[in-house]
Amino acid sequence: MFKCPNCGGHVVYEPTLRKMKCEFCDSLFNPEPGDVPADADAQVASSEEVTVTQATDKYEANVFTCPQCGGEIISDADTAVTFCSYCGSSTVLEGRLTKIQKPDYVIPFVKTKEEAEEAYKKAISRSLFAPASLKRDTVVERFRGIYMPYWIYNFRIDGQTTANGTKDYRRGNYIYHDHYQVTSDTHATYDGISFDASSSFADSLSGAIAPYEIKDKKKFSEDYLAGFYADTSDISKTVYKKEARDMVKSDAANRMMHSDNYGQYGIHVGDALSAMAPDAEESNLGYFPVWFLSNRTGDRISYAVVNGQTGRVAVDIPISFAKYMIGALIIAVPLFFLMNLAFTITPLMAVVLTIFLGVISVIVNASQQRKVYVREHYLDDAGMQELEKKREREAKAAAEEAFKEEDLTEIRDSNKTFGVVWGIIYVITFLLLMYFVGGFLAAIAVGGLITLREKTGGTGSTKVVKKKREKAPFSVAFAAALKPLIGIVIALGVAIIQPVSDLYYYGAILVSMALILWSFFDMVVSHNRLATRPLPQFNKRGGDE
Repeated sequence: MFKCPNCGGHVVYEPTLRKMKCEFCDSLFNPEPGDVPADADAQVASSEEVTVTQATDKYEANVFTCPQCGGEIISDADTAVTFCSYCGSSTVLEGRLTKIQKPDYVIPFVKTKEEAEEAYKKAISRSLFAPASLKRDTVVERFRGIYMPYWIYNFRIDGQTTANGTKDYRRGNYIYHDHYQVTSDTHATYDGISFDASSSFADSLSGAIAPYEIKDKKKFSEDYLAGFYADTSDISKTVYKKEARDMVKSDAANRMMHSDNYGQYGIHVGDALSAMAPDAEESNLGYFPVWFLSNRTGDRISYAVVNGQTGRVAVDIPISFAKYMIGALIIAVPLFFLMNLAFTITPLMAVVLTIFLGVISVIVNASQQRKVYVREHYLDDAGMQELEKKREREAKAAAEEAFKEEDLTEIRDSNKTFGVVWGIIYVITFLLLMYFVGGFLAAIAVGGLITLREKTGGTGSTKVVKKKREKAPFSVAFAAALKPLIGIVIALGVAIIQPVSDLYYYGAILVSMALILWSFFDMVVSHNRLATRPLPQFNKRGGDE
């Protein structure tokens, strides 16, 4: 995409120099529009068509789409994209030339690939139970520098804010309520509140490597993309606008409450929050630097991301079950002998310890399963929720298109036959009931039969309305905690009954511990599901339109 005007070599952006550098003659250029011509054809075009040099909201780019998951990535024309950063698929991605929304700003890469690799290795080295596969050099070398799209929100609060407060006090036999209305001039500016604008980038990952220093942003130029990749934006700016606005209101209200002028009038945080309303707001699209690594294992994938500006790292780290068992034995055996030396473990004490372990297992398993449910149903990712809504709208439109007049003939014939059968049932039921109980009660009974038919889908069509949950249902946590709960009940029953024979204690301990240890295995499985993600399935964004 970028050719050196001196030797024709490939020019890339060098983070350590903050300049464009030719890989062959080492010439340096400033990453500004026009300083490095893209190629010879572009130079001719620019000299002949001077009138089209004004900035537009689109720029032309090569977009490569993964045939496995639909994820998209932007790369220069000379680069063959041989693996997908999002699903880890080792395949040549399908490329096309298209128009992409031009971002307003870009934060250039500051951290190099080597620095990102070192940050990743340091994070992994602290995880004793991490699988050895995550530490291999062949994995680490797959780090890819990607400019991720972000929505940048700016807010202004400039004017008078009025907060209402109430103070209650007793004087004699009377309770007085004093109402106050406090008005003040508020001037606040919030710039650079950012959220990722790509459904490919999980909110949990983008939030973990935040924040970016927005003051270092530059006016967008394609020169900054040289030698790197970029993702396309598929999330509307409205998705995160309310959350950004709420953050501004909350911060402004808390700052206002720090003043003694408000607290003394009975004004609480909620009162201050309702008084805050940004007077002006704007949103811009920006490209932020991210070093991205994917590691696929079977039908699961884990990610590592490094903030390309600050070096902040976030890693999905699953647990190796073999390492976990070895570590558990190393800790458990010495601990058992130390406990024997410190005091004598009676059967009743062993039962109590079993109950204690069971309670810990219940809490951990229930908590993990809730998190797994939230993660795998994308309840913590507004971008993926927006993508799911888009899929639902497309599926609904496709279904409506499929059920046109000509496609309903067979269904109508079926419904007609079904309706005749129900009509015969209505008539026979009405005549029998009228003979035995009278016409009025017969009419009521047939009306109830018609209602029952409609509720059970007797019209030949069904409509299912699913209410989307904002958190994991109780049944998910209960199912995860069922094994240790059964163990606790068995151990608790023996502890309460206190049988004479120790055999009952030992039997209860063996059964309870077997269930609890089984639940410990479930903990590892749940952790690994939480530390890895399902293979993504994105809509193919963009297109040729």
